[in-house]
Amino acid sequence: MREFSLRKKDRLRKSIDYKKLNLSGKKIENHEFILIYKKNVLKNSRLGITVSKKVGIAVERNRIKRIAREFFRTNRYLFIIGGVDFNVIAKKSASSKSNKDLFESLKEVEKKIDNKIRL
Repeated sequence: MREFSLRKKDRLRKSIDYKKLNLSGKKIENHEFILIYKKNVLKNSRLGITVSKKVGIAVERNRIKRIAREFFRTNRYLFIIGGVDFNVIAKKSASSKSNKDLFESLKEVEKKIDNKIRL
């Protein structure tokens, strides 16, 4: 059961980590999400999720964050590539999409990043 949890060491938690990632990370985007990624010096990959107030009310923002966490939690095997930091940024259009559409959108972003990181 522990392998499916999203532990503290698997998350970006400090503001400085987000800033470094946003300044020097590579960006992939689609209609609903922007994914910024960068190699880190740690052995594990970390996830950060950013959903601004422009996206919608708190209920919508929290729903989008839950879906993003669930995607990375259940597809962890796709992101075991050494130390890479990820920041998922939701766009305003994400609030009008269903849960299934958001999950598919994250799959689409993952496929794009898969080709770039593993090369």
